[in-house]
Amino acid sequence: MSGEGDTRVVQLQPDRLAVNWKKSDPDEVYPRFANLREFFIESWRRLTAIAKERAYCEPQPTICQVLYVNHIGAAQGWKRVDDTPQVLAPWSGSMSDDFLPAPDVAATYQHFHLPEPGRWLDIETGPRKTDDDVCVLAVHLTCRGAAPTPDLEGALNVMDLAHDWIVRGFASVTTSDAHAIWERTT
Repeated sequence: MSGEGDTRVVQLQPDRLAVNWKKSDPDEVYPRFANLREFFIESWRRLTAIAKERAYCEPQPTICQVLYVNHIGAAQGWKRVDDTPQVLAPWSGSMSDDFLPAPDVAATYQHFHLPEPGRWLDIETGPRKTDDDVCVLAVHLTCRGAAPTPDLEGALNVMDLAHDWIVRGFASVTTSDAHAIWERTT
């Protein structure tokens, strides 16, 4: 549910509470993790209050997930598949010989186990068309994990760790050349 003009979205399903952000204006700035974290806390408290009011069992988080989607386009150093090695560190873009031409699509999938048991990070990359039909390199970073306790604090524990791994993982999977174009700091 979301209000008219609101960019925050709450999805409630029998087995999940999802808090999302949607970009409704091309010039709109991403609200940052801290803002969405607070919105999640507010949404969780509203959900648990409604459950208590109706004498339902209190929700208990088991698996928590944080997902970031980054679109890298021409302004960020990627116009076509040939540009992928300049943006993604794991993609060399080279073949062992010259038989094959440049690929039309180049995609990667990587799966990483975090040091904490039951938690992992998936990074998927590949070209996508945006809603306005522009081809970009999409980098999806999804970090999931078991909540250490079945309450809000357990969910926040996973979400905070996931946020850290996603930010640092994005920096690791992208090249220093791309960081220079983006004027990335630490």
